[in-house]
Amino acid sequence: FSHIMLVQLPNDILAHISDFLQSALLSQVCSHTWEVLRDRHISLRINKCDVFEASEFLRDALALHTLSLEISRAQMPPAGAEALAALKESPTLRYLSLNLRCNALGDPGAQFLSGLKEAPALHTLSLNLGYNAISGT
Repeated sequence: FSHIMLVQLPNDILAHISDFLQSALLSQVCSHTWEVLRDRHISLRINKCDVFEASEFLRDALALHTLSLEISRAQMPPAGAEALAALKESPTLRYLSLNLRCNALGDPGAQFLSGLKEAPALHTLSLNLGYNAISGT
């Protein structure tokens, strides 16, 4: 199965294959697949300084389908969780995994993140909020 055969597939089939894999690997095969699939499946590890910048980038990723984000041990404040909660506006986000372990979110940050359940297409949500001084944990 060569990349020549791959570019002959319709774009929606490429998207379905990519969604099945839940990976950005297929987008890196050639420029055509990059153009069709870029920003569809994103995995990031960032520090607290990048949270607001990353949330703006992710909000503009209109085809975002799968997001895995790790921001652990960054002392991210509740305002960082508020910025991430804007992901609920993503019309295509189906799988979201947030590792926010060991931050400073507290109850206000957890409240902001609870809004993610309102994302219109979200199918799977995985949150790691351990060691964030949240009541009842």
